[in-house]
Amino acid sequence: MVVFHLDQKAAACTFGMGVTALKTALRKSFGIKRWPSRKFAPLRRVLRYYDAVGPAEDAAWLRELEQQLLLKPNMRLPVKGKGRYVQLYRVFCARSACLRTIAMEAATASPHAASDVLKLKYFDLSGFGGLSGRGGSVRFFLLANGIPFTEEVVDWAGWGAGLKQEAMASGESPTGHLPLVYLPGSSSSSPPLLETFAILRRLAKRDGQYGTDEERDYAADVAADATVEFRSALLDSAFGGLDGKLAYTSSPDKRPYFYKVMEALLQRFGSSSSHTVGSSASFADAVVFAVLWDDVAVHGHDGDLWAANPRLLGFFRAYLAQPAVLVLWDNEAVHGHDEVLWGSNPGLAGFFRADLEQPPVLGWCKGARPDLCDGAAAAQV
Repeated sequence: MVVFHLDQKAAACTFGMGVTALKTALRKSFGIKRWPSRKFAPLRRVLRYYDAVGPAEDAAWLRELEQQLLLKPNMRLPVKGKGRYVQLYRVFCARSACLRTIAMEAATASPHAASDVLKLKYFDLSGFGGLSGRGGSVRFFLLANGIPFTEEVVDWAGWGAGLKQEAMASGESPTGHLPLVYLPGSSSSSPPLLETFAILRRLAKRDGQYGTDEERDYAADVAADATVEFRSALLDSAFGGLDGKLAYTSSPDKRPYFYKVMEALLQRFGSSSSHTVGSSASFADAVVFAVLWDDVAVHGHDGDLWAANPRLLGFFRAYLAQPAVLVLWDNEAVHGHDEVLWGSNPGLAGFFRADLEQPPVLGWCKGARPDLCDGAAAAQV
């Protein structure tokens, strides 16, 4: 069953039934006692690691184990002892601890005070196959710029069932949209920042990235605005079934067109490394990266498409390689959002396997901070 990696709500939605009906059907027809997605998440994290750094035979063995779990969802994965899976998992954990430490040290070195903590309020998208959503661009901006924040997640179904009306009536969100951002020191009665681009411009201005250079601000606005049509078509395809996905990926005026447009804009504005506008950071960096992240999450990696847009690929790689962003690939280290951002997501994992240059993340880690990677290196030997 190809939906075992999703949470129960998303899987039930796929079959057009409620969670209770799905549970009943699985018990009676297949003898499945518990929904197995929690077993798939750690296994696929370990598999992504070995797909990237090898050895290849370990990755192949883990892939066979994954297939066994698909066929026998009641099977238990060992968590103790000296079995092969346990040993491979320990190596993976050693490497993850290294990467998290680098990300936390980068955050500690941030010019922002520890008390300067914002709150991001956005949907819980953990059952939507890795989507970050519009609010993802705010999250990526905060992470990439070392701005400390907490998150309040909102149930997707609950928002449509009444929470949205409550937020509009109370004035918390007059537009009925998320995300919302609460600035440091604001009370529960203080109104939050509204609307994604307006939030990002306000935060960028606080960080000196907006409002000081008219030409750079204009370029950032253009790059961000260009993603609106891109994201709209992407979301239509994500919820449009197989026909919608096929039309989006194959039609010349859809996915190939949007990549071409973004490539042309990055060329025009002199994009370099992880920046969309010249060589300095702007809020548009997070906006463009977020829509590319979601595009790969939904439709997977297309090598020909990336090859035709090398500047866009270079930007995506560079932004993704920032420790605070890259750590989201590993596990729940940042705000428990593994399921939202990378968990059980073959599209984004495929991007790593197919496109990130060698040496992969472990090699990067060992080069950046060998003192932190000794444990991972020793375990691998």
